[in-house]
Amino acid sequence: MNITEIHNSAAIGWRWNNGHGATYEIVWIRGATRLRFGVKPEKTGEWVTVVMDETRWSCDGTEHGARACAHEFIATC
Repeated sequence: MNITEIHNSAAIGWRWNNGHGATYEIVWIRGATRLRFGVKPEKTGEWVTVVMDETRWSCDGTEHGARACAHEFIATC
């Protein structure tokens, strides 16, 4: 699976495709402990996003922690 990491001054995102027409993304706002998950189906082309379950998919508020959590989630896909 090819994961693209996207950086800007406020956030980092990890984006990948499932090979069946959908694009997925996890976004971490710098300093936050929560991550957001989004999916963009090819048919609609519109992002649907949710805050990920904090009891399972939260991080320590660091870039390293967010990256580790995102990659752990992606491995389950």
